[in-house]
Formats: sequence, C-alpha cells, structure tokens
Amino acid sequence: MRLRKIKKTLENNIEHLSYKREYLSGGQPGYLYTDLNNLKSSIEKVKNLGLYESLISEIETSIIYTTSKDEIILTDGKEDSRLKKELEIVPCGCHALLMILKELYHEREDESTIYIQMPKIKDLEDLSKKSKILHTAISQSILNPNIKGSIKVKSYDMGSLWIIITVGSVVAVKLIAGIVWAAAVIRKKKKEFKQFEQHVKGLELKSESLEELKQAQKKQLELSLNAEADNLVSQFYKWKEAETTERIKYSIKLISDLMDKGVEIHPALTAPKEVGNLFPDYKNLGLIESRIQELGTGTKFE
Repeated sequence: MRLRKIKKTLENNIEHLSYKREYLSGGQPGYLYTDLNNLKSSIEKVKNLGLYESLISEIETSIIYTTSKDEIILTDGKEDSRLKKELEIVPCGCHALLMILKELYHEREDESTIYIQMPKIKDLEDLSKKSKILHTAISQSILNPNIKGSIKVKSYDMGSLWIIITVGSVVAVKLIAGIVWAAAVIRKKKKEFKQFEQHVKGLELKSESLEELKQAQKKQLELSLNAEADNLVSQFYKWKEAETTERIKYSIKLISDLMDKGVEIHPALTAPKEVGNLFPDYKNLGLIESRIQELGTGTKFE
C-alpha cells in the first residue's frame, strides 16, 4: 500500500508543487513568488512520504518559510537563484516518480476494494495459516444474499505485504469495517481484563476469589461480544437469526486474534470519508470505544 499511497499523494499535490514566480520591473526589481501556502503544504506532504527530505529541509530554511503570507518578493539575486533551483528539483523528481508509479499501478480501485496488511511472515505455512483464518473471517460474514459480497484478490503491494481485495459491494465493505471495529473493541476489553487480573493477583486474594473474578470477566466479555454481533446483524441483515449472529461473533473473534498478530484491514485509498471513518485508527486502538450506542440498532445499510 505504501507505493499506492505515494502515488495518490503525488496525484493530489503535484499541481501545487509547481511554484509561481514572476519578474517585477520598475524602481525595485525582484521576483514575486505567489501561492506559497499551497506550495508549502504540498512540500510538507511530500516530505512526510520520506521523499527528498534533505532537499526539503534546505528549502525550509529559505525566506518563503519566514512568512505566513501567500506571496513574497525576493530582491536578493542569490537567494532567488538558490530557491528557484531547489523548487525546480522537487516537482521534477515527483513528476518522474509519479509516471513510474502510474505504469506500475494502472488498475483502478472500485468502491468494494479493501487493503489488508499482513504482519511479518515466517514462512509459506505461516502465510497460508493466517490467510485461511482471514478468508474464513471475511467470507462467512459477507457471502450472504443481503450483503451481496464476494472475495477476489486484485494484487499484492511491495514494501510490506499488502493484499488488495475486492469484496463485491459497498455494503460488504461497511460490514467488514463494522466487524473490524467490533474486534478492536473486544481486543481492548480483553487487554483491560488481563491488566486488571494481574493487578488483582498482586493483592494475594484466595484462589477461589480469583477464579470467580475470571469467570465474571469471561461472562462480561461474552456479553460485549454478543452485543457487538447483535448490533451488526440488526444493521446489515434483513432477518435476525441465531446462526447469523454466531457467524458474526466468530468473525469478530478471528479478526481480534489476527489484530493481536499484527494484521490490519484498511479502506481503499480512494474510499469516501464516510466509509473510511468506519474503520478503526490502528495508531490509537487503545482509545477505541464501542459504537453500539452511537449507531443504535436497526439502521439498515442498503
């Protein structure tokens, strides 16, 4: 996904990387640089990709970064020559890189595309095992007439192991997002229970009291899992059936376990914001909260 992200970022910012410079004649000749805010914003996004970092660090010491205004006049010939040279290298390099990436990744994402990042794989057996669990977690929830889902591998990405798949429908993408979000919620609760259990052990309670606590936590976790599954069934399926609920519960459990192993499921780079926001932020999983009260029940996704 990294190369695809670079491609998408460059496509969105390449226009503003081309600086605007105009010669001014008259009593105080110089060069007028305009549209600086868009230029600096685009340069920052390129730097965040890890591209041209040394050169951009040099540009950031130039006079255009001493003002918050959208334009500036340079009367110093040396300063102008230095800035002009540096600002020409960045867009030229980005244009060349973008041309290469367009050749590598010319396929279009559709609205049913999702990205899956796999953790470090030990061997082919490990990859096969994780892929099989992932396939089970996704297929048993979306291969349903209500969801109109399907699974098709589109491609793999370099850098780290990313698998790009299509799942047949937008509804399937939203259901997967809901399952992933619920899995992150359950995973967080399990971690909290584990931490509390370690704390209680330090209190030297009787073994029977500790066992009672474990059973209470297990029951609470099961209740939370049931609630998350029931909520998703109410949103995405026409009829609430026990078998469907159990399938969703199993999918949530599998995804939660895969998250512990480093698997991440993301929306496509081109996904609408309202779809992208349905997926959890993997950098802040510790802050995730259940969406049951937020979404309520019975809200159907068509």
